[in-house]
Amino acid sequence: MREAAAGFVVGVAAGALALYTVWVAAWERRKPATQPHRTTNDASLLDEQLSRSAFFFGDEGQANVAKARVIIIGLGGVGSHAAHMLARTGVSQLTLVDFDLVTLSSLNRHALAVRADVGLYKVDVMAARIHAFNPHVNITTHREILTAHNARALVQGHDFVVDCIDDLATKTHLLEACTALNIPVISSLGAGGKADPTRLRIGTLADSSQDPLAMRLRARIAKFGAKVSPELVMFVFSTEEPPVSLLPHDASVVPPSEAGVLPDFRVRIMPVLGTMPALFGVAMASYALTQLSARRAFVPLPVVDVSRAMAHKLVQRMSVREEAVFGAPPARVSDIEAVQIITLARRKCAITGSRVGASHGNFELARWDPARPVDMDNCVLLTAAAAERVYKHHALKTGLPPDVEAFADVKEPVTQEILANVAAEMARVRQVRDWMMG
Repeated sequence: MREAAAGFVVGVAAGALALYTVWVAAWERRKPATQPHRTTNDASLLDEQLSRSAFFFGDEGQANVAKARVIIIGLGGVGSHAAHMLARTGVSQLTLVDFDLVTLSSLNRHALAVRADVGLYKVDVMAARIHAFNPHVNITTHREILTAHNARALVQGHDFVVDCIDDLATKTHLLEACTALNIPVISSLGAGGKADPTRLRIGTLADSSQDPLAMRLRARIAKFGAKVSPELVMFVFSTEEPPVSLLPHDASVVPPSEAGVLPDFRVRIMPVLGTMPALFGVAMASYALTQLSARRAFVPLPVVDVSRAMAHKLVQRMSVREEAVFGAPPARVSDIEAVQIITLARRKCAITGSRVGASHGNFELARWDPARPVDMDNCVLLTAAAAERVYKHHALKTGLPPDVEAFADVKEPVTQEILANVAAEMARVRQVRDWMMG
């Protein structure tokens, strides 16, 4: 009897041990991959791993990327793609900030998370995955939400900020902190509900269109007098009119106070095509990396959408002025060329900087140098008042472009520097035209 009891106990213990072993193995599989062991030739391996980036940036540019301290706030679909591309390109000091956990529904857009990571902190998953392909990255993680109280402390000491926050108040706190600390930012606007990759743009908040988050952010900045620098903060956004919208929320089933991740957070669900957050994140990483390299920094192309109907109206107005001053038949550019001129001018008057609104009734195209034919690189976008002065100058038959005296009676003084900028803009249009013509 004792032997049977002993055998029973041993059997139970063995079974428990087996179950424990299976449980440990399952738990280990839930953990994100840990940092691999470094070998003695890790440095040479890293050099080869980053060789294509180094060829692109040059040794000095790659060194600038390597020593940069970059913080990414928000590690969802956009932030995860930005973070892993920064690490793959050689940024060696990353700070990852996110309070949230990986969910099953987020796997359609997350860059590195897998099913085994569901329920784990996003920052931990990202750190482990990044270390799996680049163990040399020094990663600091923060499992917390950014607030008005901790924003400055989190971003201070970094060279660049990648803002992938989709909460309005949190985003505003971050951008204010970066402006106060003079830290450059690339900030994501709404990637949800979009599908057309050809509408992706990089520009200022004022350049954005068809973006509900941008509209609300502008309103919040104006309402609370938030200081957000257009020189420091650039945005990635899509000008596509969203084909879908937020899904309805049934408050009778789940009260709004219980539906959000945190109080005051969005409770309705935005449909997301996973490709768009990826494109947003990669675009943000590309912008940050080129700026940090100081060797391949680019100025984003104008981000305005100009309709052919608008361009046609401005061409017609120009034809009327041309005929009045130079006679018939009036010289003109094509509607397509006018679209290019207005786009490259960012829909702003070359003299005053005023922006063309939806009505565009107070703007015209004007020939700048009367001695040259009307062409893409000899037309400028102006307010109607500025165009009036330009054609009055042409009517004097001097054969020369307008000078400072031509604008002597305007409210804001027109300087020689402004006129030089006009010439520079026309030269840029010429470059674009030559590139398009091959």
